[in-house]
Amino acid sequence: MTPVNMQAGTIGFDPRGFAGPGFPPSAARAQADFASILGIADRGVRDGTDNPVAQAREAAEQFVAKVFIEPALAISRESSDLPPPFGAGSGEKQFSSLMDAQRAMDLVRSSEWPIVDRLVRDMTRAEGTPGGTGVPPVSSSHLATSRTGETGGTPVLPG
Repeated sequence: MTPVNMQAGTIGFDPRGFAGPGFPPSAARAQADFASILGIADRGVRDGTDNPVAQAREAAEQFVAKVFIEPALAISRESSDLPPPFGAGSGEKQFSSLMDAQRAMDLVRSSEWPIVDRLVRDMTRAEGTPGGTGVPPVSSSHLATSRTGETGGTPVLPG
């Protein structure tokens, strides 16, 4: 039985587990350990008090890792065609996509990526969150200008 939280109209995984009357604390620790192995321990219970900027950053990091980094890692892994003693074994071939996903998230979280910052700004601005930077949205008046001063049809993103 997995405890769930029904606050704020959401159902979420509670990594604190069965830490209630009648359940030993070791059960809560075991459930938290299992959740960390599955990679869902950091999700927590969504009770409406989470920081929307932090949620936007998490979503932006996941997006950048999935869309940009994972495909590059997959291409580089597939291009390696080493002979059997040095090449990928059956286990590495089978779980390479999982390794790529984890490595992509580690890469995105390990340093500051301007595209992540931009996505966070755009998401928080769209929500009207105080974390928004107040950058004006792109409009038709922000058109690319050529060297001769002519306007083109390609919008220029502010920022």
